[in-house]
Amino acid sequence: MSARHHLPARTVARRLERALERDALAAALQRHAPRGAVRAAEALAAAAMNRRRRAERIWNGAFADTPPGFDAVFAGLPEQPTSVRADAAWNAICRRIAARALAGAGPDPTAGAHCAVPSGAPAPVGAPILAAIVGPYAFYRAAHRPQGRPYARDAQTTSSRAFSSNTAPPSSSQRKTSSPLSSARSQNEK
Repeated sequence: MSARHHLPARTVARRLERALERDALAAALQRHAPRGAVRAAEALAAAAMNRRRRAERIWNGAFADTPPGFDAVFAGLPEQPTSVRADAAWNAICRRIAARALAGAGPDPTAGAHCAVPSGAPAPVGAPILAAIVGPYAFYRAAHRPQGRPYARDAQTTSSRAFSSNTAPPSSSQRKTSSPLSSARSQNEK
């Protein structure tokens, strides 16, 4: 018997699956995001993850074993030239962005969008609402979320409406003009 600790086969398979998924998303980001445009790559990764989460909600996990491929998300986007994709530093950046997105730790500059098209293209059929424009891409989302929380932008709008419904800021006559520090100073001077 060796002194090395061997990982269970399930753990090794899970790690291998995560690595393959990260590499697939990184390759898709490398093919479609302009070199050096980190924010655009993060937005594309967020759109891919939003589409995956949306598919899980719509189908209630029926296809959880076979999530939608990343190539389907980026099908209508133009590919970058091969010379741009050959950059090792950009490859490493795309791998980090993909790892963060798959872990759920990446930012979502798309405000919940699940469709990406080039900026000048019309809106996709299933997603009529423009959510964001990041770099050369426009991101669209559906009119409502099926079985989920409202979009972040909708929640902010709702909460701000609820706050400002019947409340008004205090007028200048209602505000205190003196602070506790200034009143303590005035008592010390007397």
